[in-house]
Parts: sequence; structure tokens; C-alpha cells
Amino acid sequence: KKDEKLLIQHGKDVEGHALFSWEGAGPESQVHVPGTFRTALKYLTFSGVLPSSPFKVPATIPWTLASAPEPFSMSLEFHPKAWQHQRLVALPHFASIYAFFSAALSGKDIVLGLYVQGNLVGMSNMSGTDLRTFEPALALLETLNKAKALAQHFKVDPVLPAFSPAIERNLNSIDELHAVLFSKEHRAPSPNIKISFKGVKPPAGQSLNNTLGPLIVVIPAQEYPIFDQRVQLGPIQTELTRVRLARQLPSAEPGWLNLELVGTEDCERIVRHKGIVYASPPASE
Repeated sequence: KKDEKLLIQHGKDVEGHALFSWEGAGPESQVHVPGTFRTALKYLTFSGVLPSSPFKVPATIPWTLASAPEPFSMSLEFHPKAWQHQRLVALPHFASIYAFFSAALSGKDIVLGLYVQGNLVGMSNMSGTDLRTFEPALALLETLNKAKALAQHFKVDPVLPAFSPAIERNLNSIDELHAVLFSKEHRAPSPNIKISFKGVKPPAGQSLNNTLGPLIVVIPAQEYPIFDQRVQLGPIQTELTRVRLARQLPSAEPGWLNLELVGTEDCERIVRHKGIVYASPPASE
């Protein structure tokens, strides 16, 4: 109500919150973001954040919204560095943030309500197309969700490192381990992948084929990092579907060659766990 809004003193911070909701049942289908409102001459500004998490909501609301509802300016921010150096298993507000971006980027209609001291001052429908810039954020959240499942399985509780380009290798390793452990296999295009080993020298007058495949290597166990924790799984089978002979050199041992193989343009790397494939644990709560 207009009279209620005018009770907010100019330049004073007042408690409020943003409520995101979408089709579904119960608290799993909404995110409550606490924050503060501040009044300016023509606008209310809102600054909301889920504490100790990457999710922030700034919004600007015209005073005229009180008497004539109209669209208002709002944005979302996702700063993953807010989670660095925190324990993976209990990342603050992870489940809510993951549920929100999963719903928004799957095309569900998201409704945003802004409340000052419990009073609704504005509502807006969010367009899914406006959220496409957050696809990398959802990809990160999906990998972190896999990491949480792995931590539960291996009974470890890693600490998230600094979010720098170096974390990419860790995230790729988590994607692979999750697929190998909870699905049948992990596949990835691997053109130009290199592998070196010793092979038997062919009989005189014969030569090795230039293109080979598939090449299969089985090892008793593979070590995988889950951020600052390391776990082992085995036996692990790695298959390179198509490789070519890049180099062969005489070995110091008679009758052997040092060989270097390189993946062709259509080569895939397929990793399988030659043991139990586990059922995925329940989704994070």
C-alpha cells in the first residue's frame, strides 16, 4: 500500500526479502533471499544475498509501483569465489541455488516477489532467455553436485580451492570419476591425445600399421582428486577408439621399439570401471 511504503524513511535501510518461486511443491520450489531496501527520490533499491554464498540480487523499483504495478529493473549475480575455502559437503545454500538455476534454465517460469518488512511491493515474471548467460554457472553447479555425491560415496569432505583457471582440471576429473562410478562409462573426444609405450619390433620386412584402434589399457587402480582429497578406484579400463602411429624409435632392449601414438580427429577416450557400477546417491538436500 502506498501509505505503508511512505513510512520508509529516506536514505534508511529497511529489512526485506526477494522470493523466487516456480512450478513445483514445497520449499524446494522457491528461494528466499534476505536483504535490505533503501529509498531514493524516485526509487526503492534492494540489495539481497544468500549469506556466505555466490547468489546476489540487486533490484531497482520505482515508487509508482505502489499505485500502478509495472515491470522493474532487477538482475542476478553469481560469484563462485564466495564458496572458495569452504567445505564441499556443507556449502551454504547450495541446494537452493542449484534448484533455482536448474529450474530457470530448463524453461520453467520463475516468479519474483519483492517484500518490504513482509509487505509485497512488486512482482515480476523472469524470462528464461534472460538467464542464458548463467549456463556456465549451472554447469559448475552440476559438477559441484557430482563432487558432493562422490564425497558422500568416498566419505571425504574436501575444501573448495580458489576459483582460478587451474580448477578446470579438477572439475574435469570429477565429471569423469562420477560417470565412471555411477554410470557405465565416461566418453570424451580426444583428438591428438598422446600415449607412449614399448612394443615388439615386427619381423624383418614387415612394418607397423599407421592407423590402429581400438587401443585398450587396463590398470589396477586410478587416483582421482576431489579438490584437496584424493581417492582411488579400480581396476580402470581406458580405450582410445582410433589412434595413429606418430613415431617409432629403437629401444635399448633388443627386439623392442619405443612407440608414440596420437589420437586421430575422430578418436574418443572411453573410461570404464571394471567393477561395480553404483547407484547414484539421493540428490543434495
